Amino acid sequence: LASSVERDVYTMADWAASYGVQQAAGVQLTSYDGKDYFAATDQDIPAGSPVMYVPNDLTFTSSKAAMEFGGSLGEAEAQLINAGLEDKVPLFRVFVKILLEYEKGENSPWYTWLNSLPRIYNTGASMTYACFDCLPPYAAWLALTERQNFVNFQKAAKFTPLGEDIVTNVTVLKWAYNVAITRSIEWYGDRCIAPMADMLNHGTETEVEVSYDENGDCYVYTTTDVAAG
Repeated sequence: LASSVERDVYTMADWAASYGVQQAAGVQLTSYDGKDYFAATDQDIPAGSPVMYVPNDLTFTSSKAAMEFGGSLGEAEAQLINAGLEDKVPLFRVFVKILLEYEKGENSPWYTWLNSLPRIYNTGASMTYACFDCLPPYAAWLALTERQNFVNFQKAAKFTPLGEDIVTNVTVLKWAYNVAITRSIEWYGDRCIAPMADMLNHGTETEVEVSYDENGDCYVYTTTDVAAG
């Protein structure tokens, strides 16, 4: 997770295709600086067109994590509930799943995706108190709340089946937390990450909509005409 290690994004794109991810003609990953990567198109795409499909087998969801871990997260989730973070339990399950796959290293089916992710995040969880002092009051409150949420996740992680070397590594915990909060979406109470679809950048004026069907497959459609570039 060293910041000096480059993200292997294009290998991830090949990996995703081998697992059944499909994307519209012209859609590809690109970068302006070699650090931040995102999906773009070199062809015009009309509104209502399919952009990407990610099969259920590849997605991370809090519901699947709950089934995988069974009751082994009960005590950890109780810690969050006692801290007033019951609404964060689905996010916590995804957080633990990310840590589990990280712990497996190259033996994880998701290793290639994990290796493509950013190492540095500019979220509230990653800020110092000096950073908070530089922010406007409301932004500082939001960032400080995010940091406190991470601290509670860090404490709760000690009650999970994860190894001691994972739950005591603040760098790894913070990285997994940032992956979970920046790359997941909420879908009817579930928290979901669809590798490859998570390369779509956030924006105030959205151009696509991400949805999941009853089988857990992820679909991305344009909501407006999208020009090439």
